[in-house]
Amino acid sequence: MKSILTITIIVVATIFFSCSKKQDNNVQPALGAISISGTHEADTIKGVLSAQIAVSGSVQPTKIEVYANDSLLTTVTKVPYNVQWNTFGVNNGNYKLKAIAYDNSGKQTQTTLNVVVHNVLVTLLIDPHINSIYSSVMYIVTDSAGTVLNSIKYNGTDKYIYVTTTHPDPKSRCSVFEVKNYSLVGQTYITAYMNIPKGSVWNLRGVTENLDPKISNAKINLANIPSFSRLTTSSDLYGFTYTNTADIRNVTNFLFSRTGKQYVQYIDNSGNGHYHFYDVDTVNKNNVIDLAANIFQSSITKTITANGATSISVYLNGKSDKSYDDYYLLDSYSVNGPGLSYYYPDGTYITNYTSLVSFTQNGWNYSNVYLDLPPETIAPFGTIATITSSSLSQFSFTTQGTLDYYSANFYSASNNAQLSIYSPSAYKSIQFPDILKLTNLSGAPLSNFKLTAFSMYKTPGFDESKLFYYTNEYPGIVMPSQSATIRF
Repeated sequence: MKSILTITIIVVATIFFSCSKKQDNNVQPALGAISISGTHEADTIKGVLSAQIAVSGSVQPTKIEVYANDSLLTTVTKVPYNVQWNTFGVNNGNYKLKAIAYDNSGKQTQTTLNVVVHNVLVTLLIDPHINSIYSSVMYIVTDSAGTVLNSIKYNGTDKYIYVTTTHPDPKSRCSVFEVKNYSLVGQTYITAYMNIPKGSVWNLRGVTENLDPKISNAKINLANIPSFSRLTTSSDLYGFTYTNTADIRNVTNFLFSRTGKQYVQYIDNSGNGHYHFYDVDTVNKNNVIDLAANIFQSSITKTITANGATSISVYLNGKSDKSYDDYYLLDSYSVNGPGLSYYYPDGTYITNYTSLVSFTQNGWNYSNVYLDLPPETIAPFGTIATITSSSLSQFSFTTQGTLDYYSANFYSASNNAQLSIYSPSAYKSIQFPDILKLTNLSGAPLSNFKLTAFSMYKTPGFDESKLFYYTNEYPGIVMPSQSATIRF
């Protein structure tokens, strides 16, 4: 009996341990830690996010689910566990990315990551002071087909506008439209910047139509004016030239638009040129400058010629050595015919020059800009353009020769609206239908806009990033260039 009991215990124990060992063989190792690479906590996401999911340990998951704010983005089942998220398809804002890995028994491990979606089509730099005179200002961004990606009504205070989109749009370039309503005169201004790179910074401070009046910081009265054949006064590069003594009365209310101590230039051209720079008191506002009581510096005479021109003009600006950044108008002169003479200082007060030479030929007005004194012989533009359709809805042109970019101005008399286009030369398909629906011109046919001027530009070593809507300066100031304009 005792031996039977012993055998029974051994059998039961054998079965128990055998079963226990079999159950241990069925226990799978747990999933390891899961991680997301390709982005980090609190990162800003733009465009398409490419991320990789990794799980540590000896057991790989059978699938991984990836969520954005509890919305399933994708399920991946094969190594490598790569994930792509097109954020153009979602709203901008905060998102919690969550990755959940499952093994074949349904067990799971997960991780989360907080990110910010901020798809910026373009950053606009705005001047609130300039825009303060308008009753409404709107910025609209479209794709190349004219489809609106976003529109923002300006609040009147922001200096930066980050234009984003919630629409998937794989194209690398877009167009920006600025629409301003000036209710005081019932005028609407539309400026179109066509085919610009996404993600760029667009400087609209002082580039488009600005009706802001000048601030009178000082007044000048000229006393003891000597005889002259040409006299130029200037507080900056926009001065006044007089050839008639009777017209000099206009100088008595000479206005300054900038703060700080200023200078005015004077040239007396009666066979010889003379210059002097005067201190201007912008604190007491009123200044009397006695032209006869100063010693003038001598000037140098230069001659320029544009062969075949029916008229020619020169605008010469110089930077003073008085530690100011301003350029001043030194001389401006226009004559009928292909050539003229101009005057400039002998270098006593000037550190460098910029110049603009304009001439008219065959109905076109040509302008050559130089970052120095102009050459004696002006080079021709070398490109011919023909307007094939002058209506806004079908605007097009052909060219013989090369150009870098162009601008076109339109006007609608019935709607009292002006529209300007700035575009690279390769982009000639202008699409407007959707943006007009967002403005006060919703009932204005495109046929109402008539072409008033067309301009072509060429610059040596053309660089798109140096255009004036990047730099807040016109091409004639920041770079050498040639332009050709025809008016209708």
